[in-house]
Amino acid sequence: MVSDIGGKVLLESDIQQRLIEEARKRGVYVRKMVAMAYRGFPDLLLVRGGKIVFWEVKTLRGTVSVVQEREHRELQVRGARVMTTYGLWDALESLDMIFPWC
Repeated sequence: MVSDIGGKVLLESDIQQRLIEEARKRGVYVRKMVAMAYRGFPDLLLVRGGKIVFWEVKTLRGTVSVVQEREHRELQVRGARVMTTYGLWDALESLDMIFPWC
């Protein structure tokens, strides 16, 4: 079995919530992208110090759908940074790299 924490498989919503909490502790502006008109749009928007990141959160077993791939590519072609992470530890390590503690 693939797990995130103490043998427990975390839901995508659990990972998102923890990522949001950790990002806000660092002074990152975070918004969950809810009820977007377009399917496939990334889950979160994170902004700090001129860095703007659209963030797709997946579980360890999660996969990016074809619709998500297309939407993410559309953003990237226009210069946006789109991050996809798998599981809690991947999300937190990526947060450390992109938005380190000040």
